[in-house]
Amino acid sequence: RYLDTVADGSADDVAALYAEDATLEDPVGGGDVHIGRQAIAGCYKVMEGAEIKTELLNFRAGGHEAAFVFAITVGGGMRIEPIEV
Repeated sequence: RYLDTVADGSADDVAALYAEDATLEDPVGGGDVHIGRQAIAGCYKVMEGAEIKTELLNFRAGGHEAAFVFAITVGGGMRIEPIEV
Protein backbone atom coordinates (compact mmCIF):
# COMPACT_ATOMS: atom_id res chain seq x y z
CA ARG A 1 0.00 0.00 0.00
CA TYR A 2 2.80 2.44 0.87
CA LEU A 3 4.64 1.96 -2.42
CA ASP A 4 1.42 2.30 -4.43
CA THR A 5 0.55 5.49 -2.55
CA VAL A 6 4.03 6.96 -3.11
CA ALA A 7 3.67 6.26 -6.84
CA ASP A 8 0.05 7.32 -7.35
CA GLY A 9 -1.13 9.32 -4.32
CA SER A 10 -0.72 12.88 -3.13
CA ALA A 11 1.76 13.97 -0.47
CA ASP A 12 -1.13 14.10 2.01
CA ASP A 13 -2.15 10.54 1.06
CA VAL A 14 1.38 9.30 1.83
CA ALA A 15 1.57 11.25 5.09
CA ALA A 16 -1.77 9.74 6.18
CA LEU A 17 -0.07 6.32 6.24
CA TYR A 18 2.24 7.52 9.02
CA ALA A 19 1.36 7.77 12.72
CA GLU A 20 0.34 11.28 13.79
CA ASP A 21 3.62 11.77 15.68
CA ALA A 22 5.87 9.88 13.23
CA THR A 23 9.29 11.15 12.26
CA LEU A 24 10.99 11.11 8.86
CA GLU A 25 14.71 11.70 8.47
CA ASP A 26 16.86 11.95 5.36
CA PRO A 27 20.36 11.32 6.69
CA VAL A 28 21.87 12.12 3.29
CA GLY A 29 19.93 15.33 2.74
CA GLY A 30 21.22 17.22 5.76
CA GLY A 31 19.84 15.14 8.59
CA ASP A 32 16.70 17.21 9.15
CA VAL A 33 14.05 15.35 11.15
CA HIS A 34 10.47 16.02 10.06
CA ILE A 35 7.98 15.42 12.88
CA GLY A 36 4.28 14.77 12.32
CA ARG A 37 2.11 14.17 9.28
CA GLN A 38 2.10 17.78 8.09
CA ALA A 39 5.91 17.96 8.05
CA ILE A 40 6.14 14.55 6.39
CA ALA A 41 3.67 15.63 3.69
CA GLY A 42 5.98 18.57 3.00
CA CYS A 43 8.80 16.14 2.20
CA TYR A 44 6.67 14.29 -0.35
CA LYS A 45 5.28 17.47 -2.01
CA VAL A 46 8.37 17.75 -4.22
CA MET A 47 7.31 14.56 -6.03
CA GLU A 48 3.68 15.51 -6.67
CA GLY A 49 2.85 15.62 -10.35
CA ALA A 50 5.96 13.68 -11.37
CA GLU A 51 5.87 10.33 -13.14
CA ILE A 52 6.86 7.94 -10.34
CA LYS A 53 7.44 4.20 -10.32
CA THR A 54 8.18 2.19 -7.17
CA GLU A 55 9.62 -1.28 -6.69
CA LEU A 56 10.11 -3.29 -3.49
CA LEU A 57 13.69 -4.58 -3.41
CA ASN A 58 14.01 -6.20 0.02
CA PHE A 59 11.84 -6.65 3.13
CA ARG A 60 12.70 -7.94 6.60
CA ALA A 61 10.45 -8.22 9.65
CA GLY A 62 11.07 -9.32 13.20
CA GLY A 63 8.59 -9.10 16.04
CA HIS A 64 6.77 -5.78 15.78
CA GLU A 65 9.37 -4.10 13.56
CA ALA A 66 10.13 -4.12 9.86
CA ALA A 67 12.60 -2.61 7.42
CA PHE A 68 12.52 -2.49 3.66
CA VAL A 69 14.50 -1.15 0.74
CA PHE A 70 12.66 0.06 -2.31
CA ALA A 71 13.42 1.95 -5.50
CA ILE A 72 11.74 5.16 -6.61
CA THR A 73 12.27 6.13 -10.24
CA VAL A 74 11.18 9.68 -11.02
CA GLY A 75 10.45 10.75 -14.58
CA GLY A 76 12.24 7.73 -16.03
CA GLY A 77 15.64 9.11 -15.01
CA MET A 78 16.47 9.69 -11.36
CA ARG A 79 16.45 6.57 -9.18
CA ILE A 80 16.83 6.50 -5.41
CA GLU A 81 16.74 3.50 -3.08
CA PRO A 82 15.56 4.56 0.40
CA ILE A 83 15.46 2.31 3.44
CA GLU A 84 12.30 2.54 5.56
CA VAL A 85 12.27 1.26 9.14
